[in-house]
Order: sequence, then C-alpha cells, then structure tokens
Amino acid sequence: MHTVPRACAGNEPGDWRGDDRCQGRPQSAGCEELERIDDQGFRAVAKMKVGPVSARFKGRVTLTDLDPPRSYNIVGEGEGGVAGFAKGGAKVNLLERDDGTLLTYQVEAQIGGKLAQLGQRLVNGTAKKLADEFFANFARAL
Repeated sequence: MHTVPRACAGNEPGDWRGDDRCQGRPQSAGCEELERIDDQGFRAVAKMKVGPVSARFKGRVTLTDLDPPRSYNIVGEGEGGVAGFAKGGAKVNLLERDDGTLLTYQVEAQIGGKLAQLGQRLVNGTAKKLADEFFANFARAL
C-alpha cells in the first residue's frame, strides 16, 4: 500500500498529472519504452529477467474497468521471442484520505514458452516484486 498526494491522483485513473510533482512518472524496472497509443493504451518495450531467463518483451499495456476515481485495472501482454510470452495485470484501488490517496493493488501474471519452465511461483514472485518497486518509486517520486 502506498499513499500519494491527492493532487497527483487526478480525477481519472491513470491521470497522475494533477500538479508539477506528478510530471515525472516513474517507470517500472526494465521499462525501455512506454508510448501512449490511445486513451487507455500504451505500447511498451521492457527488458526483464526472471530467474536465469532474460528477454526483451514488446507488447501493449491497457487500462480497463475504469471506475474514476475509485479503481482501474492495468493489463499487459508481451512477446519475448524464444523466452516466450507474458501476460499480467494489476487491480488498482484508490481510497481518498485526509493525507492523500491510498493506492492498493493486486498483481497476477501468466507465462508461456521457456519462461513456463521456471514455474509459476517464481514468475508470480517476480511480478509482485516488480509491481512493489513500481508503486514504491511512484510514491517516492511524488
């Protein structure tokens, strides 16, 4: 759980630009490119390492189930060449508090190809670690 300043939560999920402190959005570990392609979608390139397997994933990140200003989902999927594919997401909940907005999330991931040989537990642990790093960096940046 992380608390972000109220001004940064904006009125819409995904709109973290309420004031100057929110302009420099943190990127998740390994994110090399993130380009908005429409109102709810982004093209993404990320270099990830899961256990002994390292790969560059190219894919799409989409915001779904928008319920401003309470919650939304982040859904991503990407191809990593011989390493396989990854799909996953986070359910993000926002709760208004006196000291800002409490941001909580639940993460899940699915994999295939060479990554699947590592086991779902290792992959889920890596997904949770990356999400924790992303949201902690996000809270610190604000």
